[in-house]
Amino acid sequence: MAKQIWFFVSDPDDYGFEKLWEDKHVRWDGINGRNAQKFLRNVKKGDLIVCYHTAPKKSVFGLAEVTKGAYPDPHDDIGHFVVCDLKPKTRFKKEISLDKLKRNKILSQMKFIVMPRLSVSPVLSKELAEIKRLAT
Repeated sequence: MAKQIWFFVSDPDDYGFEKLWEDKHVRWDGINGRNAQKFLRNVKKGDLIVCYHTAPKKSVFGLAEVTKGAYPDPHDDIGHFVVCDLKPKTRFKKEISLDKLKRNKILSQMKFIVMPRLSVSPVLSKELAEIKRLAT
C-alpha cells in the first residue's frame, strides 16, 4: 500500500518542529478542527508529513514520518478526537515561505493554501516533489 503524504501545521510557540528533532518521537495531539480531524483519522504508520510552522515563520520546515497511525486521544474523555505519533525524517536545507508556496503554480492549489486554517490536509505526490525541489 502506498504511503500517503500529509501537511501538518504547528504553531512554533506551542510545539515547534525543531523540538521534534530534539524529542526524536512525539504524540501529535491538540488537533481539534472537524476537517483536520477527518483527515487525521486516515493517517497511517509510514505516512509522510510535510511540517509547516505558522507565524511568525510561516514556512515549510521538513518532513516527518508517522510511527503510529491514528488512534483515540488518551486525553479526550468524550472520544471525539484522534492523535498519531511522529518521528523526524528530513530537515530541509532551505525553509519554504508561505508566500513562495502561494506563488508556485504546482503548490498554489494545495488544500492547505486553499483552506489555510486547516491544520491537517493531504498532499499530492507532485506537490511533495515540488516542495523537495524548492527546499534544496
